[in-house]
Amino acid sequence: MATCKIEILSNPVKHELVFSCDCQCDEAVFSISDHTGHVQVRGRVDTSSKHKISLKDLSKGIYLLSVVDGDRMAQARFQKV
Repeated sequence: MATCKIEILSNPVKHELVFSCDCQCDEAVFSISDHTGHVQVRGRVDTSSKHKISLKDLSKGIYLLSVVDGDRMAQARFQKV
């Protein structure tokens, strides 16, 4: 699988994760996993240049954001405080 670029614009995160990615596909999806690998949040990546995800229901900790765009994938870690 090829990679794409992802950038978390605010880290650590309080209530809302804001990130940008070079997704080209209308089918791009994201998931947020905790340190044990369990997916806590998943959804579709919208077509805007900055993507926002509410994290108000997540506990404090380290998480992994994964974005899959067709045959490309990107991952980035962030901290929820």
